[in-house]
Amino acid sequence: MLKISPSPSTGWRVEGGYAEQPFVFPTKAQAISFALVWAEKHQPCDVHIYNTAGYRQRHITFPDGNQRRAAGDRRQVQMAIEFPDRRRGERRSAT
Repeated sequence: MLKISPSPSTGWRVEGGYAEQPFVFPTKAQAISFALVWAEKHQPCDVHIYNTAGYRQRHITFPDGNQRRAAGDRRQVQMAIEFPDRRRGERRSAT
């Protein structure tokens, strides 16, 4: 479980995971970005985001249906394939 909470002196901190010392970030957006990347790499994981008043603002669970990813790269390779244009050939033969 990762906990993102405000730190009075440094900005925002990310606690939990395998680190004994919290990670410190100047902005909340940077802390959330780091925590989401860390949680995705170390699934299953929960991310709890707290607001400045100390109340839990959001809870994100990994893996989640739309955030689950395969271990490998699933992109397909696109190649240019040369093939004769049938319609062009038909137009030439018709004239």
